[in-house]
Amino acid sequence: MKGLAKKTTAVTLSVAVIGTSFLTSGCNLKDKKELKELTGEYMDLILKGKFDKTSDLYTDEDNDISNLILDPFNEQVFTAAMKNASYEVKDVEISGKDEAEVTVELLYADPQEVYDEDMEIDEFLEELEDSEELTDHEFTFTLVNDDEWLFDAESAGDLAEFITSLDDDLVFKGLNEVNALALVQNYYELIGEGKVAEAFDLVVFEGYEQEDISDTLTGLGITEDNSTFTEFMTAYAERTSNTFEVIDVEDDCITVEVTSVSPDTEELNDYINSEDVMVRVYAEVLYALFFSGSNEMTLGPALEPIMQVMIDHIDEIEGTVENTRTLEVMEDEDGELYILMDEDSGNPLETVEGYSNFDVSDEDTVAYGSAALELLLEEGRITREDYDTYSTFFIYGN
Repeated sequence: MKGLAKKTTAVTLSVAVIGTSFLTSGCNLKDKKELKELTGEYMDLILKGKFDKTSDLYTDEDNDISNLILDPFNEQVFTAAMKNASYEVKDVEISGKDEAEVTVELLYADPQEVYDEDMEIDEFLEELEDSEELTDHEFTFTLVNDDEWLFDAESAGDLAEFITSLDDDLVFKGLNEVNALALVQNYYELIGEGKVAEAFDLVVFEGYEQEDISDTLTGLGITEDNSTFTEFMTAYAERTSNTFEVIDVEDDCITVEVTSVSPDTEELNDYINSEDVMVRVYAEVLYALFFSGSNEMTLGPALEPIMQVMIDHIDEIEGTVENTRTLEVMEDEDGELYILMDEDSGNPLETVEGYSNFDVSDEDTVAYGSAALELLLEEGRITREDYDTYSTFFIYGN
């Protein structure tokens, strides 16, 4: 009986092991089929450039692919490179019950294989679209199972980097849409970093001498050395979104439209027009006008307290304002591109100009002016004689 019991136990265990094996194998086959179908759905969206539509396929919709927005030229190159693209799911490896790796082979037209530095952009894009010589590239995606299979959001970076690098090192000379957009974008990036003088080197101001522009910037304290200005411009730019679009192409001029959505700084007027801030502003203006001993009036210090207020309270701004500008990009006789600005271009530093839009009554002017002189006297920047001389007719602007 003992022998029979042992045999029965052994058979039972064997059946259990075989059954478990079949069940595991069956689950794996089911999961692999599901993973292949999911990857196919994902890759179809990728090749169509519908990156935002992939958010439901990720563990976190905030990922490098779903948030991917290509610049206009990058998008053109991607679309052309994927015109005849195809893919194949090469391998599916499941680790335990909740993680898998899927390997995909992508066949696409490699821009670097088509590019020639003597090409025009349209010619390059056309040849890229028509290219029958395809290059293979493998991607390995990590997926996790939490009630359903989803792509791991942290693994989106490699594909995003591949897509955004497709136009790397593609340089086309002269006046064209790509270079015009790049120039205007660079201008806005420099402004956003507080590098205004460097940005203005990309601009020709019609009706103004470049030297006069530089002197004006210095007089307003708008320099890289002014850390307060740089900090403000950076904070402002971080909260501003710009979209760039070519709206007109001529042989000698390309017009770029820039739409900016930025914080509504008028919401900070109560802070800016507070007594403490305005007294400091008046003090710096009066000092620059009457006591600095310089023939060149420098109002930079007068703007700093206003900029500091904006820095301190910019996160409190709830509203936004939308502003649209058109900029003309042209080419000089040396083949260098520049942005042409004139009276119709709009103020390139509209936000800075807004610093002077104070809401101050005549009565406030008298009070702020008097307090400003007292502040300058307390700080030892003017003498008692200076104070007595100007205290009777200090009202700025009258």
